Amino acid sequence: MILGSLALIQFPLAHALPPNVCIWDGTNNNWESTADWTCSTGSTHRLPTSADEVDINSGTVTVTANENFGNMFLDGGNLIVNCGVTLTGAEDINNDGGGTVTNKGTITLGEDLNNDAAGTVTNLGTLTVSEDINNQNGGTVTNSGTLAIQQDLNNGPGTFTNRGTVTIGEDINNAAGTLTNSGTITVSLAINNGSGTFNNCGTVNNSGSFSGNAIVTVPSGCLGPTPPPACPGAAIPEYPLGLPLLAILTIIGYGMIRRRITKK
Repeated sequence: MILGSLALIQFPLAHALPPNVCIWDGTNNNWESTADWTCSTGSTHRLPTSADEVDINSGTVTVTANENFGNMFLDGGNLIVNCGVTLTGAEDINNDGGGTVTNKGTITLGEDLNNDAAGTVTNLGTLTVSEDINNQNGGTVTNSGTLAIQQDLNNGPGTFTNRGTVTIGEDINNAAGTLTNSGTITVSLAINNGSGTFNNCGTVNNSGSFSGNAIVTVPSGCLGPTPPPACPGAAIPEYPLGLPLLAILTIIGYGMIRRRITKK
């Protein structure tokens, strides 16, 4: 007995389209060099946009103007953000191949900063992460500027060093990591130190709970002299020769040289 025929209707599964990918060619050059980017959509050689995945597998890319990207993977490459410019990521930076990120300007991320596999991140400017910093598997993060983490700092096994100002919207989770602070860290919720090491010779403001190994208080100046500013300040004014005055000459270094100039 034939009950009838059934038509099999197949609906395509909903899959996200593969991301637009822009790959750096491995040279040492400025981000703004379109010839060094090869992109999968649009013009082959163009600058990445906020819709693009960026892959930097080798070489050094220096950002010298305000730029955007979607998601970034560094697999052995190096990224430098110069003074006075902003690099904005819609999603993450994933430094998972031993690469380096050096920020002297401003980096703003819409999601996470993932630093893994002996990667190095150095912030000398302003770094804002809308979700987490995940510093793991031998990663190193050093902050000498202003760092804002909207959610968690997950450190370990890794090394996190602060000589500047860090604001954390939720927790520090220091699982088997090493955290050393000679600046100021402000935590809104909990510090979960676990089996980690937390050396403090600065200021830690914790509005929530604390668990795990105790914070070790070490002598002031445990990290040595504060690094010089990443970006030079205003030029030293020129004084007319022959006037008796105290001229202050600031060297980009660890201190100040004072020289008295007198009329002869």
